[in-house]
Amino acid sequence: MFIIEIKNIRLLLMVNCHINSICDALDIPHIEIRADADHTAREFSINLHPFQDIINDAFLDIIHYLNWTKVAILHENQDGLVQLRRLMQTSLEVHVRYVNPLTYVQYLNEMKEMEMHNLILDTKTDNVHIILKTILKLQMNEYKYHYFITSFDIEKFDLEDFKYNFANITSFCLVDVNDVGVKKTLKELEIYKNFQQPNNEGLQFFRKLHTIETIPALIYDSVHIFVIGLQSLQQSHFLRVANVSCESPQTWKGGLSLINYINSLI
Repeated sequence: MFIIEIKNIRLLLMVNCHINSICDALDIPHIEIRADADHTAREFSINLHPFQDIINDAFLDIIHYLNWTKVAILHENQDGLVQLRRLMQTSLEVHVRYVNPLTYVQYLNEMKEMEMHNLILDTKTDNVHIILKTILKLQMNEYKYHYFITSFDIEKFDLEDFKYNFANITSFCLVDVNDVGVKKTLKELEIYKNFQQPNNEGLQFFRKLHTIETIPALIYDSVHIFVIGLQSLQQSHFLRVANVSCESPQTWKGGLSLINYINSLI
């Protein structure tokens, strides 16, 4: 949870917390940054993360473009980005395995013995480096293998060993590093990090990558649109800050106007 105070207005950033009904009841703008399969419209909640249906449409487009006829999916958990129902409705031959870091070797070996060369790795971002090391250990980084990694942060991982063996890796990124605004933000972050820790090894890695991870980028965007929406509201309304409570029917009078200004920015 992150709490940011701007001109006596507190912005509450909560990741994967179900507070939509509370915000709707009290007219409190709520900005989410989580993958959500539920497309239910909520008056006071905005989700900056792409809907899962849109993500899976993109996944299917790539699979069709690559002319895959069979694929193996290694799922980290049932809440992964790949919706199995969508894949099962296609003509693909699909093999699904639910995995964790302790079973990576077992199931990758199984796929190797089955001669499954097209694999979707729907694992947690924090575990991607583990499964990549396991692939190298099992010598499954040859040209005949094609890995589709569902994490949006593939650029943070070292893929040198895969490049030299001509293994194929496909992934999507939500952050456009060629965008002028992103470049400006990266430059500011580089100056800040250099000021804070001039000899830090992490800074060298940061300079090499020149990218921002998905969740921090979405948090940045959330704060950015909140600030712009708040500034726009203050130009036409006298903003009153008031306490609200779940035990009282009193709502925040500025909430509807603020969420409308934020919606106009998206």
